[in-house]
Amino acid sequence: MSLKVLYTGRFRNGTPIPDLAKIVHYNHPEVEFIPYSSTEKGNVILGINRTMAADRRNIRKVMYLGSIPSFLKSPNREGVNSVDHTFFISDYCKNIFLSRWKFKNYSVFLPFGPLPADDNLTPIEGQRSIDGPIQFVSVAKWYKRPYKRLKQILKFYRKYLKKEYPDSILNIIGNIKEEVVDGVHYHRKGFGNEKIVDIFKKSHIHLIPTPFDTGPKTIPESMHYRVPFVCSNNCAGIEYINKVGKCGVEIDTDPMISSWAGYKAADPLNYRSTYVRNKIPYDKYFSAVKEIVNNFEEYTSWEWNEKLNYKNQSDKLYNILKGGI
Repeated sequence: MSLKVLYTGRFRNGTPIPDLAKIVHYNHPEVEFIPYSSTEKGNVILGINRTMAADRRNIRKVMYLGSIPSFLKSPNREGVNSVDHTFFISDYCKNIFLSRWKFKNYSVFLPFGPLPADDNLTPIEGQRSIDGPIQFVSVAKWYKRPYKRLKQILKFYRKYLKKEYPDSILNIIGNIKEEVVDGVHYHRKGFGNEKIVDIFKKSHIHLIPTPFDTGPKTIPESMHYRVPFVCSNNCAGIEYINKVGKCGVEIDTDPMISSWAGYKAADPLNYRSTYVRNKIPYDKYFSAVKEIVNNFEEYTSWEWNEKLNYKNQSDKLYNILKGGI
């Protein structure tokens, strides 16, 4: 019998259900993903706790937790132990949530795959080289997430990277409009914008100095296109590095947030907070960039392995949805 997944809430707006569907379909193309309806028949509900709490049918309920703000919007968040299974986007995400809430059954699932605009699930393989100007990239919905430190990224590029690599290019993906300002290229991130796929493929280093992110999804996107990343310590970057080797560099950027209490105290998603406005350790980021540039072939020659590969991850998510985990 084919698995029919009813997806709910925020998954309807284009993210991340297409990504999750792509992941499952990598090795299980027969699985159906259908928008949730209280009358629609299916094997499992996937989404947020609000809808699942209201649905009284005897049906498996799986919650995907990768975003603290989305979780906090749920009025039923204290009843998460009624969900059949919860999977977290990373161990870092899991540790934050488990320090505050109790979950009946849970697991960690590291996502993989390309940008939403790219339907090609075959990752770029093999060693890359730098041919021509070095291209840096940084990705976020900047208009929605001002805490992602765009100001610090621009300062880092202009005062450090541009001086060391005069011909380099910085691509900022996720801007409201397309423009070039002071040599920085800004791009829209629309889900159908195939142009940004080409930009990502041509990039050499992904800059991610986020003050806090339980993912981010842009890290597996970097790995899909074999673009080494430089990330902060309050995210899941180190988990990917530990599984496949030299795919990026983690920088000790901020005081570590390791619990719900620490998250509340730091207020890292408030762009006005001191925590977010603090300057990043530019010298450490600069050293990391030079390390990657000088050893670029090494940072792009890592291999998918038994700890992390597309087939195994597709099987794992399939089993979570089906009830095998």
